[in-house]
Amino acid sequence: MELFLLRHAHAEDLELGHADADRKLTLKGQEQAKLLRKSLQQLDVHFSTVISSPWRRARQTASALEAVADHLEISDLLAAPPDQALLRFIADHDNKNASLALVGHQPWMSQLTSLLLLGDTNQAHAFEYKKCSLYALEYSANQCFLRFVLPPALVRRFS
Repeated sequence: MELFLLRHAHAEDLELGHADADRKLTLKGQEQAKLLRKSLQQLDVHFSTVISSPWRRARQTASALEAVADHLEISDLLAAPPDQALLRFIADHDNKNASLALVGHQPWMSQLTSLLLLGDTNQAHAFEYKKCSLYALEYSANQCFLRFVLPPALVRRFS
C-alpha cells in the first residue's frame, strides 16, 4: 500500500484561553495546502482515502486534498502520539491497490515515521516535518520503505 504521512499546513499561533485543537489555518497555510494539492495533481498522486486528525487545522488541510482523494475520514488516533492502536488502524487499511494519506501533527508524525521505518520512536528527530511536509512510504505488514519526501520548499517549485 502507498502510505502518505502529512503534517498540517501553517496554522494560527496558540492563544491563551483557546484550545489547541481549535487553531485554524492561516492564509499562508491555506495557500500551502492548495499548492500541495496542485503538486500532487501534477505528480498524478491520488489517494483512496485521506484520514485526518479531528483538530481543525488538520481537517482543513485534509479538505484541501479532496480533489485528489476518493474519501475523507476523521480519526482521533491522529491527535495523539502513535501507538499500537494506530498501527493496527493502518494495517487494517492495508491493500495493495490502496493509497492512504494520514494528516496529523508534530511531533507525532515524526514519531510515526520512525516507528514505521525503524521499529521505534527513538529516531523521530531524523524525520523533519515542516508544516505541510509529505512523506511517501511503501507499506506492508512486514516492512515499510521510504519512497520520497515532498517538503514545502519543493512544493513551491511546482507552482
